[in-house]
Amino acid sequence: MSIKYEIQQSEKFGRYLTAAKDLRAGETILSEQPFVLGPSSDTALVCFNCYLPVISKFFVCKSCAVAPICPDDGCPDTNAKFHTKAECDFFRDLKLTKGISPMTMVQNVGSLTVLRVLLKKNTDLQGWAEFMQLEKHLEERKNSEVWQYCQNTVKFVESLGLLENNTDEDLVQKICAIIDINSFEARGPPMPGIGCSEFLRGVYLKAALMAHDCTGNTHLSINDNNLLVCHASVDIKKGEAIYFNYTDPLKGTTLRQQHLLIGKYFMCTCARCSDVTEISTYLSSAICPQCKTGYATEGDKGWVCNKCDKVLPSEIIGYKVQCCSEKLDAINKKDEKELEEYIRNVSLVLAPNHYLLLDAKQCLAGVLRDAINREPRPTKKLMRRKIELCQELLPIIETLSPGICRTTG
Repeated sequence: MSIKYEIQQSEKFGRYLTAAKDLRAGETILSEQPFVLGPSSDTALVCFNCYLPVISKFFVCKSCAVAPICPDDGCPDTNAKFHTKAECDFFRDLKLTKGISPMTMVQNVGSLTVLRVLLKKNTDLQGWAEFMQLEKHLEERKNSEVWQYCQNTVKFVESLGLLENNTDEDLVQKICAIIDINSFEARGPPMPGIGCSEFLRGVYLKAALMAHDCTGNTHLSINDNNLLVCHASVDIKKGEAIYFNYTDPLKGTTLRQQHLLIGKYFMCTCARCSDVTEISTYLSSAICPQCKTGYATEGDKGWVCNKCDKVLPSEIIGYKVQCCSEKLDAINKKDEKELEEYIRNVSLVLAPNHYLLLDAKQCLAGVLRDAINREPRPTKKLMRRKIELCQELLPIIETLSPGICRTTG
């Protein structure tokens, strides 16, 4: 199979992927299993073997007598097993030398992923080397709240004696940083009969090298076996960067920038972020209160109308937008009437494609979909409204997430 991507390096992106050949929309660029997969740092207790949520009781692994696992009939046969022999031997040694108990691991389930990375240090030398090359932004994290939060994991790892011969005093913090910045969200298996599952974090060594753009050119999926597959969502020319959008494309620029700055430690300067109109979608704009026909968009000097050029104070328009946001948080997003009322009222203040309106319309479309599926003979009015919402949403989605896109589907 021909190589689809190459690893390049630049001052702007660091190490990143480019197309090694012309790629067609829908073409697979890469697929890979996670280097490490585990619970989030604040997750509830899950089985260490299959990641099913452990709700009321748990058993412990018979071999190591430490790892919490599924009770009764054990883990479902269809799920992958993550409590490996190497990990089991590791826990058994800790029980003999440090007296570690199952409750210790229950209380520190959020540190399991870090422990599994540390195990890779001696069992997967190449993977460990690639993992440690990933972005850390350690200086930006030092002495921050997230740094202090991760100190709990540092102390736990130290208590196990895993850092006694280590010369890098920030090794655990580096591992935490790499996981925080480079991991992809995956879902654990659902509880039989209940359906709930826990969010997991997986580090995929090649996919982690994709640069960010708020209008990406790839589509990612992670299947039930945790295989990540990356497809080109549009045609990509040889030598072009392979981009993945780290953020929600249907959020405004301010929210996307906040997400990237807090979670990824950089300020995006892509074409969309540099355009106050967000590719002419006016996703963050309000209706101009002066001319009533133009859209006011926030800039360096305040909110400026694209029709009458009136400059409006940030505290006036910003306050109105904040009120609209708080109202959306307060309403019942599963109630058709409340959503319709919100859309009707807020449409008098916000531009038609404002991200708050899009959010409400997506929620309403979902409510109507469920109603249509429940009704043996849904009314024409219900069907028309559902189609109307889709026709309003699709052009915006196709502009902001061009080509193959799950939301479009």
